[in-house]
Amino acid sequence: MAYERSLDGYLILKAKGYYGLSARTTSKAPALAKDEVAVKLSIRVPDALFKRPQLQASIRVPESAVSAPVISAEVLDNVQQVLAQ
Repeated sequence: MAYERSLDGYLILKAKGYYGLSARTTSKAPALAKDEVAVKLSIRVPDALFKRPQLQASIRVPESAVSAPVISAEVLDNVQQVLAQ
């Protein structure tokens, strides 16, 4: 049986500065300041949302993205010295 979590309440929004916004939530009808608005919420989410996910990644590098190795003059010089020994 799939369990569900729920919240019935209010999202209170307040303008901040020119483009900013702050928010708070409450379960009861809120007392609002003159620059706040309330949005009635009814949220239902499955309990599975709160289970720890197993993180997984799949990385694929196409052959076309592989660049030829670059050997600097310093490395080449070191290789020549080792071969001469």
